Amino acid sequence: MTYLVFSQILQGVSTFLTVVYCLVFLYCIMGLFLRSASPIYQFICRAVDPLLRPFRPLARKLILRGLRFDVSPFLTILAILLLQRLVLWGAFWLRLR
Repeated sequence: MTYLVFSQILQGVSTFLTVVYCLVFLYCIMGLFLRSASPIYQFICRAVDPLLRPFRPLARKLILRGLRFDVSPFLTILAILLLQRLVLWGAFWLRLR
C-alpha cells in the first residue's frame, strides 16, 4: 500500500519537473521571437526567473571569460533533468524493495 502511495507521489513530482522543464524551454524560445511586453512572456519570466537566479552568477563569470550567451537556462534544464532522474531512480529503487 505504501509503495503505491510513494510511487504516485514520485510520478507526480516527475510530471511537475517535466512541466517546469517545458516552461524553461519556452522561456528560451520566446525570448528569441517575442517582445518582452507580451503578457504570456511576462508570465513565463515571472515563473522561471526564480529557477534561473541561482545559476546567474556562474553564467556571468562565463560571460566575462568570453562566452557569448547566457547559459543559466541551460544549467537550469540540466539541474531539472538531474533531479528528475533522481526521482525516477527513487521510484525504481522502491519497486525493488
